[in-house]
Amino acid sequence: MSHLTFEEMDNPGRKTKLFSVKSNHDGTELGIIHWRSGWRRYTCSMLPDCDWSDDCLDELSAKLKLLMEERK
Repeated sequence: MSHLTFEEMDNPGRKTKLFSVKSNHDGTELGIIHWRSGWRRYTCSMLPDCDWSDDCLDELSAKLKLLMEERK
């Protein structure tokens, strides 16, 4: 069962993708996936006061890995 939705956001003038991470439970935004150029990888900036279970973190990790594979 999926706990998260990843909605691609407009990122005008940029090559990299930007995603809103939302809860499937109530649609609350939990964070933003973005490209961190200094790290040369996608990262997630999590919003304050959001709790994350191991299942949610696994889903997020899988999405980040997929985005990195797409960049190769």
